[in-house]
Amino acid sequence: MATPPTAVPTAMPTLPNAINMPLANHVENMNQYDTILLGYPIWWGTAPMFIATFLESYDLDGKTIYPFCTSSYTPIEDSYDLLREAAPNATIGDGLTANSDDATNQWLNKLTSETAR
Repeated sequence: MATPPTAVPTAMPTLPNAINMPLANHVENMNQYDTILLGYPIWWGTAPMFIATFLESYDLDGKTIYPFCTSSYTPIEDSYDLLREAAPNATIGDGLTANSDDATNQWLNKLTSETAR
């Protein structure tokens, strides 16, 4: 992992307290989905804590999660530990740091062909 920005040490002590923040909405019938596209920004070197809360709110056993993020500094792979911890029985598919239209379109085309099988 790259060296984090200087704001990270200041913000990090507040992160554990943010993990269980309530979500405003709930996905009805999550069990009907086998594939989940999960988008988020990278904050302080990982996915925001509300992503962990979201994932922990559902039974995601056997589901495949394809994460995508926006970040000018941190690659999406740095958020995989949080995703795997919050959804231990889900498969984390190839993710995307979505910083260009071309890369996003290529990733979506690849997912479309993979999930159509």
